[in-house]
Amino acid sequence: DPERSRLLEERHPDFAREQLRDAAEAIAATAGPDFVDIARLLLAAHALAVGASHIVLAHHADDAAETVLMRLCAGSGLTGLAGLQPLSGHGELTLARPFLGVPKARLVATCRALGQGFVTDPSNADDRFLRPRLRRLAATLAAEGLDRRRLLRLAARSARADAALVQRAAHLDAFIDGLEDRTSTRL
Repeated sequence: DPERSRLLEERHPDFAREQLRDAAEAIAATAGPDFVDIARLLLAAHALAVGASHIVLAHHADDAAETVLMRLCAGSGLTGLAGLQPLSGHGELTLARPFLGVPKARLVATCRALGQGFVTDPSNADDRFLRPRLRRLAATLAAEGLDRRRLLRLAARSARADAALVQRAAHLDAFIDGLEDRTSTRL
């Protein structure tokens, strides 16, 4: 549950380290762990080990749209449909995604033009994962009106609605705390 994780992270600064330890134990106990989970675990472990505060990722607009589609398939709520965010806190680490507005083709072309090497995640071509299977449907979905632009618009609207609900809940919490304070002083 992403909301529960966010609340735990806010209240417990060591949450990322605890989560990392728990994940490592789970991987050790599981035969044939998922490559992507191991890669993320190792990246986070390395970042924490060197004292980094941020991990910069090269997620692009196509990734962002695919993530929304994946979460739509999973029946996610507003938080999930908000998709990838430019900055997201995870305990002591912040994930930064500066290229979310850049289509993959443009990002790859820019890297090649500058002679800048880049890494291609092998899971992006592995049909055991949902993302590459959905990617094959992209042209068909776009022909029906569900293209990258519309998926990203859905993500932006979901993020705004989710932020408004979180803000409203914070105001309500503050109001309730004020009522409790007044009630306790009267007793």
